[in-house]
Amino acid sequence: MSDRKSKANKNVGKQEGARKAALLLSILDPEVANSLLKRFDLNVAVEIAREAKRVDVSQITESDVEAIVEEFLESFGVYDPDMAEALLGEAKRTVSERQTRDAERLEGGPPFADIDGSSFSALSIFEPETVARAIQSERPTTIAAVLLRLEPEQRDETLELLPEELATTAREVGNFFISERQGALTSNATVKRLEDALCDRALEDEQ
Repeated sequence: MSDRKSKANKNVGKQEGARKAALLLSILDPEVANSLLKRFDLNVAVEIAREAKRVDVSQITESDVEAIVEEFLESFGVYDPDMAEALLGEAKRTVSERQTRDAERLEGGPPFADIDGSSFSALSIFEPETVARAIQSERPTTIAAVLLRLEPEQRDETLELLPEELATTAREVGNFFISERQGALTSNATVKRLEDALCDRALEDEQ
């Protein structure tokens, strides 16, 4: 087999693995997903996050969960029964909760877009210094929306690295997002597009 063909097959395998990981992480609780994401090399983690952008979580039901977990574990050579059981239980729980929320919204819930940490973020794998450097030139509303995607400790450390006035404003906006559920101020689509740009910028800093 030529080097070119071998490299092509390796890339296909990497992409398929990233797709399977993205499916699983997309249906897990963000905190659990972020902890799993950190186990991957930086480049692989970002590829997983990018694949996750293509996942339509609304189409995933509880009946799909077992196959998603099995494919993920098989793809990455994980044969730990306890881990498999824990992931399966967690995934079924989060999918069930999402379906309940979706049903409530269809029955007349508030028309807002969630930006309260409802999905994992590739930014969770970067050091606070990298995140702070990447977002400090953005608007406070956008900074707040991104920070709400991070784990509490990483969020606090990132805020400490921002200019004091900007950090205070971003914190106030974030609190407003949570208390008033004003997701319409910065939509999920806007945050996801920004995360893509920030991942590219952060990767450049890491190299």
